[in-house]
Amino acid sequence: MSGETIPVVRALIDELEANRSIFEALCVACGRLQMGRIVPGGRWTVLEHVAHVASYDALAIQQIEHARLLQAGPSNPVDEAVAPNGPALPDADVWNEAEVARRAGRTTQMHVAEMEGMRERIVPLIAGLNGRALAREIQFPGDARRNPDSVPLRMWLERWSKHDMIHAREMLEAIPEIGANSDFQSWLADDPLLEALQRGERGDGEESGSH
Repeated sequence: MSGETIPVVRALIDELEANRSIFEALCVACGRLQMGRIVPGGRWTVLEHVAHVASYDALAIQQIEHARLLQAGPSNPVDEAVAPNGPALPDADVWNEAEVARRAGRTTQMHVAEMEGMRERIVPLIAGLNGRALAREIQFPGDARRNPDSVPLRMWLERWSKHDMIHAREMLEAIPEIGANSDFQSWLADDPLLEALQRGERGDGEESGSH
């Protein structure tokens, strides 16, 4: 396998790193009392949204490692037809709640440190993906709001690259005094894929299975 990162993967990494940098800045900007506020329309506090974001890279690592195993094998059209798709994502609602609960009591700084450690691990994995790996299907089992879905790894990764932004928008509803910051406003404005995902679409006009 060539050590060169293909352009679509390079663009994905750039998007992930840019969004994570601003998301971490948002975390640092929030004080302890602000982190304790409940986000409108949900049960999680601002800090629990941060805990969720910190946990979520584990799912991406699972999918990417599986895809890299497949791309390292022999390229054969017959084998490709019967090769297993990526492992099914867990029930989103159950997994998310369990992971947030497991991180109860951790500080903002601890969550940010976890985010940084996971990204140091995951970026080299993403950089090695090729077109064959990106075409593998991921099975989403559905949750309380979305139907089961099957999408190529590339589409799932592109949607995942907006994950920080989705939760930042929700967090800022609870902390409008920080949401007024022009840097955060510019970051979250005029992004068609982000808007589609927040409407519950996949970004191609279909219903979304991301979470």
